[in-house]
Amino acid sequence: MPAHNILTGSELHEVKGVDVATVGQILISNGAGSAVWSPNEDDFIGISAFDTTTQTAPSAGVKADIIYDTQIFIQGITHTLGTANFTINSSGIYSLIVIPQFVTGGGGAGIMEVSWDLDTGGGFATIAGSPVRENMAASAESIIQCEIWVNLTAGDIVKAGWATSSASVNLIGSAPLVVGDVIPSVQLYVSHHGI
Repeated sequence: MPAHNILTGSELHEVKGVDVATVGQILISNGAGSAVWSPNEDDFIGISAFDTTTQTAPSAGVKADIIYDTQIFIQGITHTLGTANFTINSSGIYSLIVIPQFVTGGGGAGIMEVSWDLDTGGGFATIAGSPVRENMAASAESIIQCEIWVNLTAGDIVKAGWATSSASVNLIGSAPLVVGDVIPSVQLYVSHHGI
């Protein structure tokens, strides 16, 4: 009789498919005689990131990607610093939150719009219900929170973008009141909820 640790396929005494599960996954039944391997709900999947640079729109009315130069925490999501794209590694329900800080310069008032985009393999499209908008006075600062819950599949790519009606509107961090603090131009949180 072969040693248990070298058995494969139908000879395994474990649940079928255990040989393809990854570390930390658990088997979830659908109640109809089938099951799938999923991340353990106790394992957090998400990212907390921000950017400290000034981001300028390419021109009025054109959507620009929001980029991030600092990751506070990242697990189960793929992101390269200095870019906008986040690749989802596990399917499920996600909360997408981006909080940019806008400042209008000497060029007058402006309108800002922020939204989330999703690429499921055919190119990016705005996620319905995600766009938010604000009118800004000249020489003003404003913070907008753009948040949506969405069902994502492993391999999906999400990113946040922004557009403005005026070239005088930028994403910019503020001077801190406390020396040494950093007030970012944008903050981002993406998190997986449940299984």
